Amino acid sequence: MSFTVEDEDIFQATREELQDDYARWLASSNAEGDAGDAGVVLDWKWGYQDGELGQWTVADLEEFLLDWCPRKLSLPAGECADFPRSIRAFMTFLAARGFACARQ
Repeated sequence: MSFTVEDEDIFQATREELQDDYARWLASSNAEGDAGDAGVVLDWKWGYQDGELGQWTVADLEEFLLDWCPRKLSLPAGECADFPRSIRAFMTFLAARGFACARQ
């Protein structure tokens, strides 16, 4: 599941499908998350990284959460703690769907 900037239409359709599937998964699990938060990390992976939505590393998540988010994302104070939890739940969802979430 890899997309370049030229693949915007198919990326948007895949992003929507993943978010819908994630929302259903959240509703049927005990995980805390927000499907909209998944859209943010998917947009980042496509627009700022390698576009490989099925491959996630610790380095990807560190860059997203510790570098990109503080510079680019504005959240109300009450939502700041929930956002990383939601991203963690999304990574758990992706792993459950067979996508790679590696430690490297």
